[in-house]
Order: sequence, then C-alpha cells, then structure tokens
Amino acid sequence: MAMQTSISANVNKAAVTTPIQALTCPSDPHSGDPIFTDRSCANPVYNPKVAMGLWYTGSMGPTHNDGCVFCPLPKTSSGGPNSYCCQSWSYGYKSPADNSVGMFGRYPVGRKFDDVTDGLAHSIAVGETLPDQCIYISAYANNFPISGTTIPINTFEVEHQVHQNYHRACGFKSLHPGGAHFLMGDGSVHFFEEFIDYRLFNELGTIAGGETARLVDSETQ
Repeated sequence: MAMQTSISANVNKAAVTTPIQALTCPSDPHSGDPIFTDRSCANPVYNPKVAMGLWYTGSMGPTHNDGCVFCPLPKTSSGGPNSYCCQSWSYGYKSPADNSVGMFGRYPVGRKFDDVTDGLAHSIAVGETLPDQCIYISAYANNFPISGTTIPINTFEVEHQVHQNYHRACGFKSLHPGGAHFLMGDGSVHFFEEFIDYRLFNELGTIAGGETARLVDSETQ
C-alpha cells in the first residue's frame, strides 16, 4: 500500500509554489508575486507555509464559522435553531460529514446539480478574496480554501496569526471599487456591491435553503 504524503512535505515544495495565473486577480498588487511565505494553520500538515496564494475561494454560504459574529441570529453552541446567516456547524466539518449549506465545505465531497435546488444561477459557487489578509488561504491549502457569506463583502480585517481573527477576516473581498465578483453555479459571473442586503447575500450562499432570493440587475461578465 502506498503511503500518503503531506501537502507540506518537501517533495511537494515545487508543486505548491508553482504560480497559476488563472487563480490570481490582477487588480491586487500581490498577484505579481503570488508566492506567500507565511501561510499557516494550527496543524502545519494541512497548509504548506510557502505556497501560492488563492484569490478565488469556494463558497460555504452561511455555514457556521466559529461564532458568526456579524449574524444577528447565531446558531447557539447547544444546537439551537438555524438562522439565515449561521447554519449547520463550523465550516461544514462536524458530524454529519459535509454539513455545509453552501456549494463547498471542508469535506472533499462534490455537489450534484440536483443538490442545488435553489437553482444554479442563484447559488454562489466561488468568490473573490485577498490572500494577504488571511494566512489560511492558499491554492494548496487543505484548511481552508473556502469563505462564507456570514462575513459581509469587503470586510478588510486580517488574520496574520493562527486562531486570532479568521471568523472576521477570511471572507469575500477585493480591491475593485465597491464590491467583488462572484461565480454562480451556472457559470455566470456577477459583481456584488459591498452594500448588498446582508440577508440576500446569505440566501444566495445556500444551495438548498428554499429561499426566494434571485439575482436581478447584476453586472454579468
């Protein structure tokens, strides 16, 4: 039986430091030198310290992110009722496995089109972020190349130390004036203004929430 090798192992150093232009955003000056030397995690096995950053993270929607500090109705630690902006459990990794309410979670499982009952055109798949503001985010990070809609767009806070501010800093954001771009499940790209209604943003983050949220008057690329 072949032994598994950590993504942080020396044998993978060349791979995780290989620039991929499609995963960088040219509006960010850091994209000119996309290799970061400060990527980190509580367990270094999961994230290589030196690795290419990631400007486009998968969406876990309004999945609980260790506090949901921006949500007025957080899910309680005792398992209280879900709210529109804080559902399921931390980043989709607690039992049952794959309990993210968004398109992605921390478990490496895929979604079928039939799973997205809110409609592919109205469910966020991927959004822009700024990797220099969150040490967990890199193109080769197991923990975690995802963001949630619980953090409002363009919340320019930073997480430069492990377990300090990730529940506020590791959200969707960009240096484009006034908002960020998002890829929907049907492949369309839209620019969401940073002042988008918070509830609408979270409802667009779920894939099977049963909401009536729909995209209208959005800039489609």
